[in-house]
Amino acid sequence: MTPEEPMNINERRKYLHKMRPLYARASRKQKSALLAEMEAVTGLHRKSLLRLLHGDLRRKPRRRQRGPTYTAATRQVVRLCAEALDYPCAERLQPVLLSTARTLARHGHLHLTPEVEAQLARISVSTVRRMVGPVGQQPTRLAASPRPKRRRSAVARRVPQRVIPASESTPGYVESDTVFHNGGQQGGPFVYSLCWTDIASGWVGTYATLGNSGLVMRDAFAALEARLPFPLREVHTDNGPEFLNGLIQGFLQERGIAMSRSRPYHKNDNRFVEENNGSHIRAYVGYGRLDSIAQVRALNALYGLLDLYHNLFRPLMRRQTDGKYTVATPLERLLQADLWDADTAQAWRAYRDALDPLALRLAIADARNALERAPGALPGHAEDVRQTLGLWQTEPMVGEPFPPPPTRGKALHAVEEPS
Repeated sequence: MTPEEPMNINERRKYLHKMRPLYARASRKQKSALLAEMEAVTGLHRKSLLRLLHGDLRRKPRRRQRGPTYTAATRQVVRLCAEALDYPCAERLQPVLLSTARTLARHGHLHLTPEVEAQLARISVSTVRRMVGPVGQQPTRLAASPRPKRRRSAVARRVPQRVIPASESTPGYVESDTVFHNGGQQGGPFVYSLCWTDIASGWVGTYATLGNSGLVMRDAFAALEARLPFPLREVHTDNGPEFLNGLIQGFLQERGIAMSRSRPYHKNDNRFVEENNGSHIRAYVGYGRLDSIAQVRALNALYGLLDLYHNLFRPLMRRQTDGKYTVATPLERLLQADLWDADTAQAWRAYRDALDPLALRLAIADARNALERAPGALPGHAEDVRQTLGLWQTEPMVGEPFPPPPTRGKALHAVEEPS
């Protein structure tokens, strides 16, 4: 109800129920003022107000039911117009009811009489709503017709759905996701960024591919798995076809690595990697289009520096079960997990101490500039994605003057076989 609309009968009776005790206790002068106020609020005459205040405010049942105002022909026309327009709401249907009926009559769907036209011209929104019924319950409404469920592939049916708890303390359970760099243009192959995020430590690994086919994704999985400083136990993905295919599943099965997927339309099942999609990729790469092999190489050079900068120097905040927060870099969390033998742990500490974070930050800025200068693909020319396979084996992850980080070393705790 808007402030401009007058009160209906129920609202007037509720109002008079509240005012009658005040009117009964008021003096003669006060009663006159209250009557003037009630007259202005309800729109009723003073004599009508007096009869109601001194009588019974309860609504009396109707002694004789009213006959139908609109004929059966009018009701049939209203329902046919609603069906022709796919059952819009009564507020949208009522203004165009007469014009729609005339259009249907011209095409021979109904016969309009002057009486029906006159009734359609004065029919109210509430009456149209009663005649048509609830919009969402119309069985022939096209906008709400059931759609066939999308069939999951055989690989998707074999991959279990689960949510890895945020309290997981053992490194090796990583969330995986892809970020596309199409610049808003869907045509032709373009660059994707594969991002892995370890749940326990926050360790991030990123790798750029040209396209997101199973072939290039398997190569990217191999690149990131070889660079992890800890054994990979499980990969948790979304329901994208770049993950749920036989190549990726075979790659993980060969290495004894478990695979799980999120529930459909539940992005929070991959909450840590979804956060890094923005803070670790979009924040540095942006939203422009990348679609060439030269840009893939430039982007991977940038990711090698970014991953090193993030994992060794950038502190992360993680919320604990008691509501408090811990602040530490991913490397510090791995060292606290007592994951490596003494020699490997000391090698990582020495490697971190030998790096200059300010120089690394400047190198990241230079790598971003190099990415902007890298040429894109020629218009209408799709570059061969097979030329990007195996680049991680021939090109160093981190360029000069930064040496590659230490190897994974010998783990103190054996990797458990996935169930």
